[in-house]
Amino acid sequence: MQTRKGRLNEIRFVAADAIQKIAAVKESRRPLRLKVESWALSMAHKCGVNVPKVFDYFVNSDGQEVLVIERIPQCVLLTRCSPREQTIYMFDAGRQMALLNQSANGYGWIDATTFQGCYGTWKEFLSSYINIFGSRLSTAKIIDPESIAKIAAIVRNVDLPLDFPYLLHRDLKLSNLLVDKKSRVWIVDWENAILGDPLYDLAIVGVREGHNFIWQNLVRGRSLEVDSQRYRLYEALALFGFLDFGRRYGQQYKGLRKQLVKLLNAL
Repeated sequence: MQTRKGRLNEIRFVAADAIQKIAAVKESRRPLRLKVESWALSMAHKCGVNVPKVFDYFVNSDGQEVLVIERIPQCVLLTRCSPREQTIYMFDAGRQMALLNQSANGYGWIDATTFQGCYGTWKEFLSSYINIFGSRLSTAKIIDPESIAKIAAIVRNVDLPLDFPYLLHRDLKLSNLLVDKKSRVWIVDWENAILGDPLYDLAIVGVREGHNFIWQNLVRGRSLEVDSQRYRLYEALALFGFLDFGRRYGQQYKGLRKQLVKLLNAL
């Protein structure tokens, strides 16, 4: 049986058509993240997005979450495709993400019991996000308190129009996109899903990739306006998450901190 281990999960290829995703780490803030991923996959599938089917979800005898999902046959990672193919496929990924408007209530983190957002408004979630991550980064002396106060004030005062929540992936990258033999793009790894503004998903990719052809074609496929204060705000907030990840796992983050300072000065 083929196995692949990551920081948070272990992947077991248990059959020709099935994969087991096992939570190797139980996070205090997201103790049932694979249960949420199971729901997110089901919702995305109903919306018409190409995602693996969910076969089962359970907690094993060791107390670990186990998510059993479809194994996409004869597929390749988008990372192994040519730049021209990546351009086409990223556009298609953006087109699929546009389908993810939700009937669920609430915004932000998804409750694993009700499958609703934990906040009444998108602004409430963003304010809580800044408070939680800002506190950690300030304590670690990665971001100064003045910068955190500035971005919190911007969130309070900026117009954030959002009629209803979209399902957000929050980890769109080439390694989470598969292409099958019929050239269909499949979007995998939904454990970071939340409910909110789809522009935020584009901002996360913009921070990770820069505004290169990958990001540009995702934007084209998603058809959203990125030349706005709202988009720049979301890039700054995405950097909060990346900086906290670097803090937790001992990765270099000086470049990300400079990027955040530059964004905050432009807001």
